Amino acid sequence: MLIALAQINTSQGDVPRNAKLMLAAIERAQRSGARLVVFPELSLCGYCPRDILFLRSFLRGIEAAEKKLTTEIPSGIAVLFGSVALPQPSSGRKLLNTATLIDKGQCRVLAQKRNLPNYDVFDEARYFVSGEPSHPFELDGVHIGVTICEDIWGNVGSDPGMPIYHGDPASELVAAGAELILNLSASPFAVGKIDQRSRLLKERANQLGVSFALCNLVGGNDEIIFDGTSLAVDQHGRELARAKSFEEDLVTFETRDSGGASVAGIVEIEELRRALVLGIRDYAKKTGFQSAVLGLSGGIDSALTAALAVEALGKDNVLGVSMPSMYSAQMSHDDAQEIAKNLGIRFQVIPIGESFDAALKALTPHFVDHAPDVTEENIQPRIRGMYLMALANKFHSLLLSTGNKSELAVGYC
Repeated sequence: MLIALAQINTSQGDVPRNAKLMLAAIERAQRSGARLVVFPELSLCGYCPRDILFLRSFLRGIEAAEKKLTTEIPSGIAVLFGSVALPQPSSGRKLLNTATLIDKGQCRVLAQKRNLPNYDVFDEARYFVSGEPSHPFELDGVHIGVTICEDIWGNVGSDPGMPIYHGDPASELVAAGAELILNLSASPFAVGKIDQRSRLLKERANQLGVSFALCNLVGGNDEIIFDGTSLAVDQHGRELARAKSFEEDLVTFETRDSGGASVAGIVEIEELRRALVLGIRDYAKKTGFQSAVLGLSGGIDSALTAALAVEALGKDNVLGVSMPSMYSAQMSHDDAQEIAKNLGIRFQVIPIGESFDAALKALTPHFVDHAPDVTEENIQPRIRGMYLMALANKFHSLLLSTGNKSELAVGYC
């Protein structure tokens, strides 16, 4: 049986848009001859829509979209996707994180997420209750177990930082006769995470003696970036298919095939670059910005940010601003101008000397008996921030911070 993994770039809460993305991928999967197409965790509503999950009108919208999909999906292809459902009996406001199957005009929940992460960027215990154990389902003679993201991560020794969960859904499904484990995932990017996820899937396949396939979300959602890199491996941990990283993709694999050589991973610095570009592009796109503005100082931080912005948004959509003052060296201004020229972006100069003098004049009576020190110098970035925010507001641009983490921590950018 040919199975397609469709890693799509969803938007949190935009159910109609996400459904359109799914339908386009389903059409592509059908053209490839796939019998089953798998989507990531919470693919219909986006991961994770947070407190709008508490709105009954939003839940009704998800239910209506599922019914519409059921009528629009062509016959001959089954669709497995991430959604939400109310538990029976009800558990107050909390929901089930589900894997839902549409096949031959029927829509049903196949699995409920059991291991709910509540660490780092995750807050799933706020929205979901742990689901009940599921059983393998049969499709064209293949017995398939379905899990959701964290349900394959716990208690396998891959990461000492992982929480310990009670029960191992994947092992239970194999014990119940599953020949293939499908995992609907929304696994965020972190440095080294792609390799870690690959090792996990191969370890689990070797451990349980069945094939594994993980369909991962891709795209930027608020502060979280998903890298995609969906993966399928055979029962010996050999790769059957690997999707692209940091972009939408659809790959297929045949359940009867044996895997070949593993694909080489991306080097760490390239992972970071592509993750940052994706984060900037998606944040702008999903919040309606078409352009960006940033301060150009001539230093490495602003040069890097400008280069990333150009790759994400295009050179015509990036404005660099130099804001010299008494503490600025001419070399800094010259370097900023050269950076803008090399990148082909628009460039403006707004001197802040008068604003700086006005700020000092206002503060002088309060600084009596205190000699000038770093305090005066650090007024600069705050003035620059005000000017940049004004430009961003006036021209409906996204303001990109050029500060490093030390500067961010103390408010100097």
